[in-house]
Amino acid sequence: MKLSNLPVLAILSFTSSVVYAADSPPRCTHVNFATGNPKEALNRINDLCKPIAGLQRASLGTTTCVDFGSFAYEVSVWNMEDVDKYLNFNVCTGFLIDLIKCPKGGVRTTYPSKWHFRLLPKNEKCLAML
Repeated sequence: MKLSNLPVLAILSFTSSVVYAADSPPRCTHVNFATGNPKEALNRINDLCKPIAGLQRASLGTTTCVDFGSFAYEVSVWNMEDVDKYLNFNVCTGFLIDLIKCPKGGVRTTYPSKWHFRLLPKNEKCLAML
């Protein structure tokens, strides 16, 4: 390579690089009156992801409730992009693991994939869906 091409190379490498914000760490809530059972939730993480994994519509969310005996977890995911996309089961469990560690629940947003997760323990069983 000629030395005269070095400035062009520097410009090309600068303009072709992409910088993404890191995934946000989980933000634990401290205002929820309910306290979950992180150990039991980790053992049943598949039950938490099963209802929300799969196709998620553009800019919409899915919320469900999963019973854990005398208490429950409300779990939600939002697709923050303007196109439909698929939430992989392993991606779901990977991000919920960190939220389970928040005893009173929490939220987490992922970048660049643009998923927003929320997990909240409840002191009662799930209400039946009508």
